[in-house]
Amino acid sequence: MDVLVELAALTDAEAAQCLNRILSGAKARDANTITSPQEVGSILGAVAAQAGQPFTAKIDADLPEHAKAVRIVLLEFRDPQLRGLLEGALASQREMLFEPITTALAMAGIVLILKTRVGISFKRDKSGKWEVEGNIESKAASEVLIKKFLGVFDFSRST
Repeated sequence: MDVLVELAALTDAEAAQCLNRILSGAKARDANTITSPQEVGSILGAVAAQAGQPFTAKIDADLPEHAKAVRIVLLEFRDPQLRGLLEGALASQREMLFEPITTALAMAGIVLILKTRVGISFKRDKSGKWEVEGNIESKAASEVLIKKFLGVFDFSRST
């Protein structure tokens, strides 16, 4: 897929994550690489002072179009010498499979199912009609059942 198409498909948050991966990788390869806003601000301030020009450092919260600024910076990585960094960051894009609230609700549902016992019985009365009896009890599930369920997940591996 074309890099421009991939960039266009990113949400604002994903674009920011992509840029952060590029900058983190650059910092990991060379500790002298300037990646923090404070470092950039201090360098620009020193240059402005030497030129006799006023300079006020801006932080992300001050930028009204932060997402646009991130995308403009990412577009600069189309340069042939930098393209590999962008392609690597896009390739390592991590998909969030479940949002945290969905996971919490799913686990709560599983616990409820494990705690609830449902009993249904069918009988014929003397006139030949079917009678259905049901009961729902909320008791703790047996330890064996819980162990079987949790055995599906391998907690021994480190993530």
